[in-house]
Amino acid sequence: MKLIKIIGKTLLFVLSLVLAVVLTLLFLLLLSYLQQKILMPKQHLYWIMKSPYSFLFLFFEVELIAIMGYILSKDIKAAWHYLQNKFERVLPHWKRWRNGSLLLVNVVLLYLLFIHVSVLTEEGIIDHSALNPQGTFHPYESLSAIDTGIQGEKKKSFTFQGEFYYKVTLENGSVLNLADMGGSATEEDFRFVLSRLDKRLLDLGIPKTASTDNLSYLYETLDPIYVEAIEEMLTRSE
Repeated sequence: MKLIKIIGKTLLFVLSLVLAVVLTLLFLLLLSYLQQKILMPKQHLYWIMKSPYSFLFLFFEVELIAIMGYILSKDIKAAWHYLQNKFERVLPHWKRWRNGSLLLVNVVLLYLLFIHVSVLTEEGIIDHSALNPQGTFHPYESLSAIDTGIQGEKKKSFTFQGEFYYKVTLENGSVLNLADMGGSATEEDFRFVLSRLDKRLLDLGIPKTASTDNLSYLYETLDPIYVEAIEEMLTRSE
């Protein structure tokens, strides 16, 4: 009997995880659609999600897991009620501002996740931020430096966990990783778009630092055609 209960609880936990992941993916698709409709000019190449704000979706994923667990598990419900009683002893009136506070936190984090994007166009980069939602346009000629390579470390018996980066420095000193692709206007892979852009930036005389370290390890996680596009960028010089 105990074994059946354990199996049942485990299945409920797995189900809550699966549902949370599915809902998170739907949320990100909707977010991407709204970003494209509201923030993107009609003619754009693709847009990037700026770090560390791009990781805020994890907060919503954890929140969804908690909600799914609360709905599906009596144990989690009991634990939540227990915590509520503990809070009430310390903060007797906390229920009055609980829902409002949770709503405010979600709205603020959603805004930060939504607005912190940079859009690549044919002429330059439109950089959006929380304090500048309309965005600032930076022509490609104004970029001061390019730094590209593959970060990560290869460990024996494990698939390579590193990733390609392509960082540009704007005239105001801020750095954008153009490889943090958030969405695209076309079905063409962003690495091919970025490779053409890389050639344009070099023609404009933008100083570039590139490293081919770890390049061969990318074949473990990427199709060779994408690795070749990355290699072309890393080996291209003025």
